Amino acid sequence: MAYKVPFFAVQSALYKVLSAADATLSWFDAGATIEEIEGFYKGRQTFAYGIMGAADADALPNKDTVVWNARLDLEIYSSYQGKKDVSERLEAIVNYLCAEAAWKAINEAFEKEGFTLVSLSIGSLRINLPIIGDSGTWQSGATSLILRIGQKESD
Repeated sequence: MAYKVPFFAVQSALYKVLSAADATLSWFDAGATIEEIEGFYKGRQTFAYGIMGAADADALPNKDTVVWNARLDLEIYSSYQGKKDVSERLEAIVNYLCAEAAWKAINEAFEKEGFTLVSLSIGSLRINLPIIGDSGTWQSGATSLILRIGQKESD
């Protein structure tokens, strides 16, 4: 069986599902520049966005199947002065991802890429120290998702 690295499948499935879950929070990949993001929100005094950050995966092969443990960091940034906005957004993401509707949507997206969702775990949650810069004070927080996904045999 040939290995199919799951990075694209994981990020595209989560992008689709998370974007549909909360229209007030746009998601970007880690390659987006701050200028691109600020341009997207031009004219808004306060805003929040998500970054799909670092990812890693390892394979658990056996004779006929491959199961991947894939991890993806989800980071939230907010121009709101306090930590409340980031905390509430992380809570909403956790609750949504633990719901059956999200599970089904993620699995549907995975199936198109040749994978199936076995389990989804929420890693530790964190709120970071404020980021103080020329454009004001930013709050941020993050969690890691750990997805166990099976790779389907290619035909």
